[in-house]
Amino acid sequence: MSSEADERFFVAAGPEDQFLDRVNTISARCGADLVYAADTNEWLELLSRRRESVNNPMFLPDHDDHVRAEDKWHTYQCLSDAGLPVPDSVLVRDGADLDRALRRHGAIWLRRTRGSGGAGSLATDAPALAHAWVESAGGWGQFMAAERLSVRTATFSGVWFDGELVASQLRERTAWKYAHLAVSGVTGITSGQRTLWDEELHDLAVRSVRQTMSRPHGAVGVDFTYGQDGTLSCPEFRRVR
Repeated sequence: MSSEADERFFVAAGPEDQFLDRVNTISARCGADLVYAADTNEWLELLSRRRESVNNPMFLPDHDDHVRAEDKWHTYQCLSDAGLPVPDSVLVRDGADLDRALRRHGAIWLRRTRGSGGAGSLATDAPALAHAWVESAGGWGQFMAAERLSVRTATFSGVWFDGELVASQLRERTAWKYAHLAVSGVTGITSGQRTLWDEELHDLAVRSVRQTMSRPHGAVGVDFTYGQDGTLSCPEFRRVR
């Protein structure tokens, strides 16, 4: 496995205190200035929740902000309540919710409310497949269904400090890597992209971050998908990774 890191360490899953002790030991040995969690998973949640147990800075938003941003349904509610453009969505608690979304939009986008890498994603207009997809994943109450948008996507990546935006970048994605390995074609790994400047996109991203987080801090980004008519829509937030 290739890596640009100077050193790599294996950290086995285990009790919380054991994991945090291991992180602190490695940080001290390497003289680390920053602890950076590079993926959305239970370890990022742990580091955020137990940040007082980590000896190095992590530049994370407040934990409540972090939890809200990591939950796509809560993010949707925040942005929708503020009148910001989001794809019409429902939390899929049972089959009736799924049927309602299918009747409303015909074709829908299914995905888990938490996770990255296109977790649980499926685009379909087939009721039987949609029901089987959620049922087989044991996902009732853990999936959301949204109107299906276009395949055109963009990303805002921002570095924030104590609520203020320090630097940012806009990118338009041209392809997903390993798309052929995912049912939905979405893997969360960008294969091709281009940088761009779009004032509307930038302003909408900043408004979305401020609406969802009381004090943006560290690396915080927003993923966008364009509608079939070319309008912007904000389907999810993320701690930039």
